Amino acid sequence: MKVFSNSNSETGLTLLEVLLSIVILSVVVIGLLGFFAQTILLSSRVEDRMTALNIAEEVLLEYKLNKEYQEEVIINNKTYYSRVFELGNTSSLGLTPLKVEVYSKNDFSSSSYITGVYGYFEEDEE
Repeated sequence: MKVFSNSNSETGLTLLEVLLSIVILSVVVIGLLGFFAQTILLSSRVEDRMTALNIAEEVLLEYKLNKEYQEEVIINNKTYYSRVFELGNTSSLGLTPLKVEVYSKNDFSSSSYITGVYGYFEEDEE
C-alpha cells in the first residue's frame, strides 16, 4: 500500500533564481573583461616606452661615436622618431651634455613624446 504525503518538498531552481544567477554572473564577467582590456592597453604602453628607451640609448651611443644618428626607426611595425639636442657649453672636462628625445609621430609634439635620455659626449681635440 502506498502512502502519499502532502509535503511540498520539491527541489530544484525556479526560473527567477536561474535568471538572477545569470545576471550576477554577467556583471562579474563584464567587470573582469574591462580589467583585462585595461591591462592589455597598459602593457602596450609599457612596451612602447621600453622600445623608445632602447632606441634613445642607441641613438645616444651613435651620436657619441659618429655625431650622426638615425632619425626614424621602425620596430614591430611601429615608427619612432628621435631628436638629439646639445644642451649647452662643454664642461672643463671636455664633456658636452646631450638630450635624446623619442616621439611616436614626426611632428615632435608634446602629445607624441614617449621618452628621453640624457648623456655626455667627449669633444674631440683637433
